[in-house]
Amino acid sequence: MLGPKGKKEFLDFRTRLYRNDPGYVYTQEYPLKMLLRQTTAFAKACFVQPVCVRLDGQIVCECLLIRAPYENILQIAYPEAESNANIHFIYMLENIEDYASSQGYVSIIAGLCGHLSYGVGILCSGFYKNTFDSIYNKPGYDRLFNSWESHSLTAYRGEVNKLKELVNKNKPSSGSLTVRNINLKRFSEEMEIFRRLCDETIGKTELYKPTEKGHFYELMKDMLFFLRPENILFACDGDHEVGFIFWYPDYNRILPSGKPISDIGLAIRYLIKHNKIDTAKINSIGVLDRYIGRATSLLINETAKYILSDGYRYVETTFVWDSNLPSRALNRYLFCSNGDNGAARLYRVFTKSVHKEQAQ
Repeated sequence: MLGPKGKKEFLDFRTRLYRNDPGYVYTQEYPLKMLLRQTTAFAKACFVQPVCVRLDGQIVCECLLIRAPYENILQIAYPEAESNANIHFIYMLENIEDYASSQGYVSIIAGLCGHLSYGVGILCSGFYKNTFDSIYNKPGYDRLFNSWESHSLTAYRGEVNKLKELVNKNKPSSGSLTVRNINLKRFSEEMEIFRRLCDETIGKTELYKPTEKGHFYELMKDMLFFLRPENILFACDGDHEVGFIFWYPDYNRILPSGKPISDIGLAIRYLIKHNKIDTAKINSIGVLDRYIGRATSLLINETAKYILSDGYRYVETTFVWDSNLPSRALNRYLFCSNGDNGAARLYRVFTKSVHKEQAQ
């Protein structure tokens, strides 16, 4: 799918596929368009190519092929298929494997979208209305990769009652640590602090790769209109930031499902209806090793105060790797209630080794 026409066809197919889907919200297209149109420095440094299968001239399945800088891994991002096109999707995968082999790739990853910060996972369960900044797709896509190696992730959700208990009971012993809000007037500089902390903390997460200067500023600058200073909190030891928590209202709660919405339409809805958002979204927490425990408790406690004062009823996280046992335990502690484990949505990432073609 070459050139501007191919990119438009790629996006048009998704629009048709998700029209009137109650779980799909158009905000998911923002990071996709950054990659497809290569509007950020990171996206420009990637190889990005949309591919599809056509039947009688009509697209029946598609995906975005990505090679991130300095990697020899081919990513299959945003895989999509019509409900009766499974065999065509398998045909597309076979062709992608042949291509990866001929180009010398060592492996293929399905479900990673360029970088962990752009989104990750193929949704396997939890197909109700998606939260802002999380992946949504049609049911059954995971079965198309059933012969591949699988890695699982979970998003957690719960009522705010547990956070209320934490604020009432938990008085973290922070010692010299303090918490400060992000200075939105210095957003570019603050995003560099955020980026450094991400690389030094979340950087240990599976599939995370170090980022270049400006990465998170470019990724998040369009959110600046919606952000409040308390949405990014830094834990500090003196003048040195040692951890952060990033959270925000789930903007998708007030947006329509199954149809596009303009940036202006989104902004107007937020201005008019922001007080009707009932869910807060915790995007990420990162704390330097020597401060884990004290800084983590302090950040969660401070965030909980804001969430409770703003009147939210629910809290949901982004993905957490099931292999990340400390984060998994923390989220179960925060969101487990009434005998459940707090799990709201399940995702999978699929990998496959590529065997290079033997020389004839």
